[in-house]
Amino acid sequence: MSDNVSEETAQKVVSTLFDETDTLCYLPTGRPIAHGLGNGDKVFRFHVKWKYKIIFHVDEAEETVIIAKFHHSSQDPEKLIENSQNW
Repeated sequence: MSDNVSEETAQKVVSTLFDETDTLCYLPTGRPIAHGLGNGDKVFRFHVKWKYKIIFHVDEAEETVIIAKFHHSSQDPEKLIENSQNW
Protein backbone atom coordinates (compact mmCIF):
# COMPACT_ATOMS: atom_id res chain seq x y z
CA MET A 1 0.00 0.00 0.00
CA SER A 2 2.68 2.56 0.97
CA ASP A 3 4.64 1.88 -2.25
CA ASN A 4 1.51 2.70 -4.23
CA VAL A 5 0.94 5.92 -2.29
CA SER A 6 4.57 6.97 -2.76
CA GLU A 7 4.39 6.27 -6.46
CA GLU A 8 1.15 8.25 -6.79
CA THR A 9 2.66 11.17 -4.89
CA ALA A 10 5.78 11.10 -7.05
CA GLN A 11 3.65 11.09 -10.20
CA LYS A 12 1.69 14.11 -8.93
CA VAL A 13 4.91 15.98 -8.18
CA VAL A 14 6.33 15.24 -11.63
CA SER A 15 3.06 16.17 -13.31
CA THR A 16 2.81 19.45 -11.40
CA LEU A 17 6.42 20.38 -12.15
CA PHE A 18 5.88 19.77 -15.85
CA ASP A 19 2.68 21.85 -15.72
CA GLU A 20 4.72 24.65 -14.13
CA THR A 21 7.06 24.66 -17.13
CA ASP A 22 4.11 25.75 -19.27
CA THR A 23 3.89 28.98 -17.25
CA LEU A 24 7.45 29.87 -18.29
CA CYS A 25 6.22 30.76 -21.77
CA TYR A 26 4.68 33.91 -20.36
CA LEU A 27 7.33 36.52 -19.55
CA PRO A 28 10.21 34.09 -18.98
CA THR A 29 12.71 36.95 -18.75
CA GLY A 30 10.71 38.29 -15.82
CA ARG A 31 11.92 35.37 -13.69
CA PRO A 32 14.92 35.84 -11.38
CA ILE A 33 18.41 35.27 -12.77
CA ALA A 34 20.23 32.23 -11.37
CA HIS A 35 23.59 33.90 -10.76
CA GLY A 36 26.66 31.70 -10.93
CA LEU A 37 25.18 29.06 -13.21
CA GLY A 38 26.55 28.17 -16.60
CA ASN A 39 29.78 29.24 -18.24
CA GLY A 40 28.66 32.74 -19.17
CA ASP A 41 27.25 31.92 -22.62
CA LYS A 42 23.63 31.89 -21.45
CA VAL A 43 21.60 33.67 -18.81
CA PHE A 44 19.96 31.08 -16.61
CA ARG A 45 16.79 31.90 -14.73
CA PHE A 46 14.66 29.97 -12.28
CA HIS A 47 11.12 29.40 -11.14
CA VAL A 48 10.33 27.90 -7.73
CA LYS A 49 7.59 25.37 -7.05
CA TRP A 50 7.56 23.83 -3.59
CA LYS A 51 11.18 22.87 -2.84
CA TYR A 52 12.13 22.63 -6.50
CA LYS A 53 13.83 25.16 -8.74
CA ILE A 54 13.12 24.86 -12.43
CA ILE A 55 16.28 26.22 -14.01
CA PHE A 56 16.05 27.37 -17.61
CA HIS A 57 17.34 29.75 -20.24
CA VAL A 58 15.63 31.53 -23.10
CA ASP A 59 16.77 31.01 -26.69
CA GLU A 60 15.78 34.41 -28.06
CA ALA A 61 16.48 33.45 -31.69
CA GLU A 62 14.18 30.44 -31.51
CA GLU A 63 11.77 32.08 -29.04
CA THR A 64 12.04 28.97 -26.90
CA VAL A 65 12.40 28.29 -23.19
CA ILE A 66 14.89 25.49 -22.57
CA ILE A 67 14.74 23.63 -19.26
CA ALA A 68 18.23 22.86 -17.97
CA LYS A 69 17.47 21.23 -14.62
CA PHE A 70 14.89 20.48 -11.96
CA HIS A 71 16.79 21.06 -8.71
CA HIS A 72 15.52 20.07 -5.27
CA SER A 73 16.60 22.42 -2.48
CA SER A 74 17.97 19.54 -0.41
CA GLN A 75 20.66 18.93 -3.04
CA ASP A 76 24.11 20.51 -2.71
CA PRO A 77 24.02 23.98 -4.36
CA GLU A 78 27.78 23.89 -4.96
CA LYS A 79 27.39 20.73 -7.02
CA LEU A 80 24.66 22.45 -9.02
CA ILE A 81 27.01 25.33 -9.81
CA GLU A 82 29.82 22.94 -10.72
CA ASN A 83 27.63 20.79 -12.98
CA SER A 84 26.12 23.83 -14.68
CA GLN A 85 29.46 24.71 -16.28
CA ASN A 86 28.69 22.05 -18.94
CA TRP A 87 25.23 23.34 -19.84
